[in-house]
Amino acid sequence: MDLNHDADADGISDNIDNCPALANPTQINSDSDLQGNECDLDDDNDLVLDGIDQFDNNSAEWADFDFDGIGDQQDPDDDNDGIPDSQDPTPTLPTELLTKKYLDQIQNCVGIQSETPKLLCYGEFFDTLVKAKESTKTALELALSLSQMGALDDCHFVSHEIGHAAFEEYKDVAASLSGIDSSLCRGGFYHGVIAAYFHSIKEQGKPFPDSFGTICDGMIGTVDYLSCLHGLGHGLMHYFESDIDTVITKCNELSYFPGYHCLTGAFMQHAENELIRAKSPEEVIPKICLKDKFESYDYILCNMQLGTAITFHTNHDYEKGKSMCIMLQDAQAINYCLEGLDSEIKTANKELVDPLTRVDRPIIQPFWINDDPKWVVSIVTKSLVSDFNYEDGVIEFEINHPASILIFAHQNLIDDSSKVTLDGNDVIWKSIPLRNHDYSAIQFDVDTTGLIRIYKN
Repeated sequence: MDLNHDADADGISDNIDNCPALANPTQINSDSDLQGNECDLDDDNDLVLDGIDQFDNNSAEWADFDFDGIGDQQDPDDDNDGIPDSQDPTPTLPTELLTKKYLDQIQNCVGIQSETPKLLCYGEFFDTLVKAKESTKTALELALSLSQMGALDDCHFVSHEIGHAAFEEYKDVAASLSGIDSSLCRGGFYHGVIAAYFHSIKEQGKPFPDSFGTICDGMIGTVDYLSCLHGLGHGLMHYFESDIDTVITKCNELSYFPGYHCLTGAFMQHAENELIRAKSPEEVIPKICLKDKFESYDYILCNMQLGTAITFHTNHDYEKGKSMCIMLQDAQAINYCLEGLDSEIKTANKELVDPLTRVDRPIIQPFWINDDPKWVVSIVTKSLVSDFNYEDGVIEFEINHPASILIFAHQNLIDDSSKVTLDGNDVIWKSIPLRNHDYSAIQFDVDTTGLIRIYKN
């Protein structure tokens, strides 16, 4: 035996190194057991794993579900509602109660080191919560809390599974979504519910619903509409399984804006399916978005959503994700994969700081002019749109406060020659390139309320 061997190259010989496989030159060992903190899953020996223990060097504290930095043993107001615990009839947050009730099961997942198996473990755990009749909303809030404390990489993927389980319990899309803010875990719950709906239709041998494109119409005028459209793409992939070509066709039957966001969900699910089934990333990543298989804009979108999907298998680690994106064989594909990777990581990090970003999101407000041809004007803005009208080639609507306005419409309604006015005064606008050249998009800012008119010169 070589007494001087140092496998982790931290300057400490293996025979005296308290973490011989992980570099820990300081040899810190808070609980004085046989393992240093670097490789010890429970640094303070309080039987709560470090992944969920928010005070992992203090055996007297572990829980802080209001995230105020004070452990529950010392915190006079555990739920941060302004009522002291001594006077509060319900002093403990539902997420903490649920964690304590299912601590063993949660810790089974916390202790898994590999990201994909850990995600699958959490998926099964949250499935059991819903089936045990625990509150769906609390389950989602728990998933978000676990993300905030680092026990779970990101709650978006896991909330898909909560959505699946909720639909299985309620057997109805509207009932499953009732009372759930799509901001929780960035809409993943919505995606899961709608995917489960289509999966149910498939399992029961029912014909594909011709009205599939209207499933989100009840959410028009709310910030939840976008999450629903993205979820529609996930759902279509569940129904048509691996037939991405058919799903692209179905999404394209919608008008441009709903169709685009349907495709983002479809390509994300397509990538996710392939990554989960793969024996190794190297064997599957170059095959997920083949250049000769998709139209140019679909090829771009597929690679961006591949980057998004990769984040859930790399603990939202940019460098690990980058190493998977560069497995692609086309420089353009790599760039779009990295763009999707970077965007998802930034969005997830923002959620950890500001869990509910609902107020920052614009509302998508579509207005139907014709079904044949399919003329829909989709207006994306934080302002409320009212009194929409289309007559003799002129689009008119009112806005209730200054805002940035993005409009998607068929080329027969808006094109590069269009003129935009606010209360008769010219408005400068810019064109936004789209994947479908039958449609146009223009964007402009207004600094006052009034009547918007759009027409071709």
